[in-house]
Amino acid sequence: MGSLKRAAAKASEIVTPASDAAAADLGEPSAADATWAAIMIPHHESGIQMARMAATNAATEALRNAAKASVADQESDLPELHKIIRAAGKDPDAAS
Repeated sequence: MGSLKRAAAKASEIVTPASDAAAADLGEPSAADATWAAIMIPHHESGIQMARMAATNAATEALRNAAKASVADQESDLPELHKIIRAAGKDPDAAS
């Protein structure tokens, strides 16, 4: 599971919507959501670059494996971030 999905799952455990209507609103990203997603795309891209360097250059196998897992997590988050931007009516390529 990507880090975005883990964070959303954790948030859903501790945040209870005030009403069913509020819960329905969570599925419609706002302009602020799109802005956040657009900021996270280059953040993830640089994280992927750093993790790839660690995956090949780290001194221990444990760190190399953690870095490989980080690459996979962040790569799996990128389509979700683009989806949030598109769902808010924005162009993901123009937003990043």
